[in-house]
Amino acid sequence: QKYISKPLLLGGLKFDMRMYVLVAGGSMGECPPLIQLCREGLARFCTETYEEPNQKNMHHCMGHLTNYSLNKRSNKFEHCGQSMEEVFGDENTSSKRPLTVCLRQLAEEYSDFDIEAFYNDVQVIAQRSLAVMAPVLLSRTRSEDFLDVGRQSFQIFGFDIMLDQKYKAFLLEVNNSPSLCVDEALPVDAQHEPGKLGSKNRERDKLCRCMDMAQVHWHQTSLVDLETKSAMMQGAFQALEQLHQGVEPAVENYIPVPFDHELWPLLARLEAVYSRSG
Repeated sequence: QKYISKPLLLGGLKFDMRMYVLVAGGSMGECPPLIQLCREGLARFCTETYEEPNQKNMHHCMGHLTNYSLNKRSNKFEHCGQSMEEVFGDENTSSKRPLTVCLRQLAEEYSDFDIEAFYNDVQVIAQRSLAVMAPVLLSRTRSEDFLDVGRQSFQIFGFDIMLDQKYKAFLLEVNNSPSLCVDEALPVDAQHEPGKLGSKNRERDKLCRCMDMAQVHWHQTSLVDLETKSAMMQGAFQALEQLHQGVEPAVENYIPVPFDHELWPLLARLEAVYSRSG
């Protein structure tokens, strides 16, 4: 990976975006895979104000690295609210918030930021990435059974995207199995130390010492994860149902990604040669 030297900031914080891409079946024969980009996702923020990297601040990793697994351990991590208004309101300043909220906030902070242009850029990234990956992903569908029935399987990929100050989208990585977890860990505060529990929240009454946090903590359902990932999966199943019915999927929360990149035919031929050679 290459460090993006001038990342786009929101409220002075560096962030990245987890976006979900549905790939439905396909084969190396006449049936290309269906690709759909979900409009909803997650924006994950650093917990320290960003400063251009130098020898004096490079150790401030929570101002440079957007990894949720790292920042959730910070005492500056701001958990999302537990109401729909808090989660999807434009005043949301949590360290993990819905992608659509983040995009509206960017358009508010930067008057020339174009949300649809952003989605278009990510469409191109998904198209190119999956054109490269598809021959390997679909190589198992060479059997006659798969060629006869066409699209038989689907997969959700997690694309991690970051923007620079010119609004150019960069692909950080593609996750083959993105987390669908809707749980979050919170540190135990003074009111809920062992021996002082008595809240009506059963989740909070269960103390935990798992690896999610270094200190004793408790778990609760994260509403931002629940709503975001539920919307993503519901849309994916709607698209698959429409596909099963023999119609081209049209789901409100998903954007079709055309699978006609020039790399696909070349890589498909190379994969065919490789497969025949054993």
